[in-house]
Amino acid sequence: MNGGAEYAKRTADVDPVTLKPVGYGSPLFANSSCYAETLPGSGGFSPGSLGSKCTADTRVLVEGTSGFWYRLYDGSKDRINRGRVQFGAQYSYVTRNAWSGVGGEPHGIDGMVFTSFRYYLP
Repeated sequence: MNGGAEYAKRTADVDPVTLKPVGYGSPLFANSSCYAETLPGSGGFSPGSLGSKCTADTRVLVEGTSGFWYRLYDGSKDRINRGRVQFGAQYSYVTRNAWSGVGGEPHGIDGMVFTSFRYYLP
């Protein structure tokens, strides 16, 4: 079992010449269309573009993961080494929280399952 987090500090300001918000994680950045799903591109196979009002600078990523390996067959213990067969599975849970801005504080959650089937040559 493993886990970890990564944090990005907010460094926001206002440009004195243009009077526009600059930096990372500014509370003046627009996040109002972060939850709006856009239509796919030509033929339905190309992903749609992001909303024009979704800056959503990442504040923190947190992940926890757990997994196992199970040895189905171990030929190295036989008189004639025939290799080894193993099966593995892993589950990972990831959350992403963004800095708040105009229109909210978007976040994302994802659970992932990975599997592996391996044969090791003798």
